[in-house]
Amino acid sequence: MNHDDRRATPRYPLRAFAELGSSDKEWAAHVLDISYYGARIALLDEYNLCAGDPVRLRLEIPEMQVPEGMLPYLHLQGTLVHQQEHMLGIQYEPVSETDEKLLKQILTNLNQTHSDSGHS
Repeated sequence: MNHDDRRATPRYPLRAFAELGSSDKEWAAHVLDISYYGARIALLDEYNLCAGDPVRLRLEIPEMQVPEGMLPYLHLQGTLVHQQEHMLGIQYEPVSETDEKLLKQILTNLNQTHSDSGHS
């Protein structure tokens, strides 16, 4: 997938807590924005990751975004693609089919919220 393909999916601002994990450590993180293929997050603590490192992201879904009967966590696995101080760009894919459905639902909800707020 090239850079243009990734940018073809819109990014939505999302304020959510998350946990970023590598093979040997986990960090508390804040999600800043999200798309189908990736997210921008901020880490609160010092970290020792480099671009290309495999990572896991467990996103805590804000209550109003959780579809009925689904768990309030979204599990994603991917790669750290860029970093600037405490801001990290993660490219990912859902861990399971359930996570994929949840990700699509969250993005649909964010899209509706985002377009509603544009018409004031």
